[in-house]
Amino acid sequence: MGLGMVAAVGLAVGLPQLSLHADQPAGQPIKTSGPSAEDALGLDAFDWPLRGDLADDEAFVAGAMRRLATDVSGSGRPLFAGRLPDGSRLLLATGDVPRRIAVSTVRAVHVAARHASTTGRVSSAVALTDPAQGIGWATVGRDGRVYAVVLGPLRPLRLELSGRVDFGSDGTPTRRWVARSSEEGTVVTDLGSRTDPAVAVRSIGLTPFVPPVLIPISGRAVTPPGGLAVSGVRAAGYGGPDPHLLVRGLVAMTDDLLDLGPTSMRVIWSGAPWRGRRLALVLITRPDGGRLQAVVGEQAGSWFPAGVRVLPTQEPADIPWLLEPFSAADPTLLLCPTGPGSLDYKRPGHSVSRVPIAPDGVATLLEPGNSPVRAGGALARVRGRDGTVLLSTRLPTTGFDDPLAVSKP
Repeated sequence: MGLGMVAAVGLAVGLPQLSLHADQPAGQPIKTSGPSAEDALGLDAFDWPLRGDLADDEAFVAGAMRRLATDVSGSGRPLFAGRLPDGSRLLLATGDVPRRIAVSTVRAVHVAARHASTTGRVSSAVALTDPAQGIGWATVGRDGRVYAVVLGPLRPLRLELSGRVDFGSDGTPTRRWVARSSEEGTVVTDLGSRTDPAVAVRSIGLTPFVPPVLIPISGRAVTPPGGLAVSGVRAAGYGGPDPHLLVRGLVAMTDDLLDLGPTSMRVIWSGAPWRGRRLALVLITRPDGGRLQAVVGEQAGSWFPAGVRVLPTQEPADIPWLLEPFSAADPTLLLCPTGPGSLDYKRPGHSVSRVPIAPDGVATLLEPGNSPVRAGGALARVRGRDGTVLLSTRLPTTGFDDPLAVSKP
């Protein structure tokens, strides 16, 4: 379900950072995790003792801190030093940056098994809602398995973690959650080798943070945007965003769900249906045959997100995209990859309406108004120019486009 003409409504999970389509300045990356270690945190935010099974290993801690100092100016203090199940070692530490007011970031130094601590890879940790309440980090080890570490204050911690989203035949996303607990506020979890690019973590019981948070997996192979191609962007009649902006938007919108490198991507509709905002509806097909639709827009030289959804197994690839209004000044539109024709459209409790599909493949379901009517759940029968029924579908309802499944219990 595409939401908004400029940006889209966030998922109702308590934090805007969790949304694939959260309101934000056009062209900015979409945050699907909590605040990163790049964010400034008060120095008193982490008044925690050093923990972990390597907390007493002074040589490792000192070497890892020296490695951290080569990337982060100033000096900080270690929060966690421990061994992961694959034999690698991890240091989580603050990196203090003195500017007029001292601030702190939280970084990770990950050292491969049998390597010197000064050779570790430096990455950022993720703050879980409130930086003083929890820090999360995850990596893929040399054995291909994913390990997640959650660190909180020195008190009981109760968590559930999930490494991947599974999709039913109707496109509904679900997660399997693994429960973990610690009396000392430290959780290290092996999530196996079949994971998405980000780990979901949520608290259970009386624990410090409430909303689910996505933790990007450090060290995974990522296909750079320059190595990605979307077929159809050079075709005559293409009216979507600049191809480079389109790719950047697709990467940002799906980064926590999949690596686009092994997928195929194809434009199935493009145009500027409203106020000159250029849009492209892209079909993404994974190696396992699973399919997603994503819409990216361009305005004033910047890209903006308009939504991502997983297609049900039995649905055709060219089912229309519902573009609901962002404000009362916007219409409710249906983007139809099948091209011009007509649409039999029926909202619950209303009679069937015959709506024309314009030559650009756009059907206007509702004109702008002070009280926009939601069209989710309506039945739609798409007809070609000769009246032949091309496809029938039910337009997605609110919550359909939550492929990360972080808002579901």
